[in-house]
Amino acid sequence: MNYILKISAAGNRFILIDKRWFNKVPENSSDYFYPCPFSFESFLSSFRQNLILRKKQISYFISQPQLTLTDGCIILREERESLICDFYNKDGSQAEMCGNAACCISFYLEDLNLNVKNFRLGEKKILTVPKGGIILDKPKNPILTFHKPFFFSFIDTGVPHGVIYFPHLDFKESRKLKKKVEKLRFQNINSYNKGMNVSFYEVLSPNHLKAITYERGVEDFTLSCGTGALAVSLVYKEIANKTEGEIKVQMPGGTLKIVTGQKLKLFSQVKKGF
Repeated sequence: MNYILKISAAGNRFILIDKRWFNKVPENSSDYFYPCPFSFESFLSSFRQNLILRKKQISYFISQPQLTLTDGCIILREERESLICDFYNKDGSQAEMCGNAACCISFYLEDLNLNVKNFRLGEKKILTVPKGGIILDKPKNPILTFHKPFFFSFIDTGVPHGVIYFPHLDFKESRKLKKKVEKLRFQNINSYNKGMNVSFYEVLSPNHLKAITYERGVEDFTLSCGTGALAVSLVYKEIANKTEGEIKVQMPGGTLKIVTGQKLKLFSQVKKGF
């Protein structure tokens, strides 16, 4: 029997595919692992072929009772001496980046005592930090500000985000935000022709934000979004004229921590299982 790992970060739930666990499962770990009917080679081969097969396999997993509400799929594969990771949304589309998935990978590598200092996720080279943290380069492109269809900021934190300040943000009333989402989700800006995630934030205190993100590929609000937490933090810091420091971002599934300086550090609440 082959197995996949269940892992989550601040409420973001993922299945992690790693060849190590396609043959055995550590003792007393049944809560974290789930039987997989595919071989690693056939699974990886079909994922690379086309969107239809990817969506079919992901749909199979998220239809299982123990895997409902899965937000995406992480695949670890090695090429030469580098660890290469891929991330796929629940609709089968491949994402450029996922902050919480990257934190899960960092946590997982540390948990296995593999002494891996960095890995690649999509086009991003990511450095690992103990306890589910990662280090990233700052966005190369500046934050853009638009006034139509309403005031919002645009930033690329590995995934393009439209960021909207929204006082008195209520997670339970997120459906009321859908009208604004619909006006931005598929809007193309410059070379970004796949639309964007949409993140809303409120300022609770100078170093504490409240935020929620509508994610492409999931096509709904999620409990947490790492690139969304980065996006609202950087937009807020620019507006508040803050260059460095720590920001906590409270999302429906948990709190993420962002430390800004020459590099960006992202910390999420990672755990095995969900």
